[in-house]
Amino acid sequence: MRGPVGYVPEPVIIIRHDRPENYPEEYKSAGWSWPRQRFLYEIHTANRLAYYDLKTLAGRLRWWQFRLRLSFETAKWLTYGVVRKKPAMITESGDSVTAHDLWPLRLYRWGLRKLYQTCGV
Repeated sequence: MRGPVGYVPEPVIIIRHDRPENYPEEYKSAGWSWPRQRFLYEIHTANRLAYYDLKTLAGRLRWWQFRLRLSFETAKWLTYGVVRKKPAMITESGDSVTAHDLWPLRLYRWGLRKLYQTCGV
């Protein structure tokens, strides 16, 4: 759109679909689990913190937006566990705690865990 376009007859990148052996087990596993979710969130968090300039207002706003999205995603999984009647997802959700969870998520998780632990829902 802004300049000339050229054709390159050979691939310029190769996408790797396999996971190297030196990856942590949580990352290599194909199934869903709270430890895997937490591990992936921590990777994304470290990348975002390296990318965002928290000294600027725009950087801080993007950081809070990112934290909100992660908290919403975790809340979505918790709600899924309730709706699909998967009590283990709720009682084991303590494995999903990160230092970057927002307080409404922490309260939601705590409330659900207490409800499921005390009532045996």
